[in-house]
Amino acid sequence: MKAAKFSAAPALAAALILAPVSARASVELTPRPPIARDVAAFPRLKTGAPAEVISRVNKALEADEARLRETRKECLAQAEGHGDWSRTVAVTMAGPDFLSLVARDQYFCGGAHPDGGALALVFDLRAGRSVDLVKLLPGLKLKGGLDTSADGAHVGTIASPELTALYRKAIEPNLDAACKDALKGQDLIFIAWPDAKAGGLVIEPENLPHVIAACGDDATLGAETLKAAQAAPEFLAALRAAPAATAR
Repeated sequence: MKAAKFSAAPALAAALILAPVSARASVELTPRPPIARDVAAFPRLKTGAPAEVISRVNKALEADEARLRETRKECLAQAEGHGDWSRTVAVTMAGPDFLSLVARDQYFCGGAHPDGGALALVFDLRAGRSVDLVKLLPGLKLKGGLDTSADGAHVGTIASPELTALYRKAIEPNLDAACKDALKGQDLIFIAWPDAKAGGLVIEPENLPHVIAACGDDATLGAETLKAAQAAPEFLAALRAAPAATAR
């Protein structure tokens, strides 16, 4: 099981496309102590959204961490003293209008080898719910799917031939021959998240077999590509206005 997922909520589609852009309030996050040694916690939203939205987002983060604690406990017990679980957390966009947090897990629960992946949580700060990229990028003819992350969350994925073509075009110049061969014929499924520093939407394959997982580097779809994919104007405007030095 690969822990690389994008959290999605289809009910948000109309809000993303029709809701007016909010005032460009600054977003402030409060750091939290680690969940355990080498297991970072998500920061909590402090300002930058209405009180009910802040509460909704923070409750979602707390729920994921509660699930992680239980899953990590089961993992370590299964490994009978030889297990390990670590997590890093990056804030890839902190307003306006969107909050994006990316956790990367590395874990060993016994068996042949360790595993790992990424969990991306992307919230619309006007509604306090997860972003649905299928509706956000209609030009890519995306299909949404469901999977389970390493910490047990039921989360969504996106895929389409158009998205795969954009991904291959972005990464193939930097791939060695072995990875190029390994990725041929793979039906790729992705997670995605906005990245203010990169100025675009990052996509990463989540369904590669363990033996070729290292070939699945992420790639960034820039502003022009997103515009061609008919991205919601509010999303493009938020990316342009996002602080260039988002904390990571």
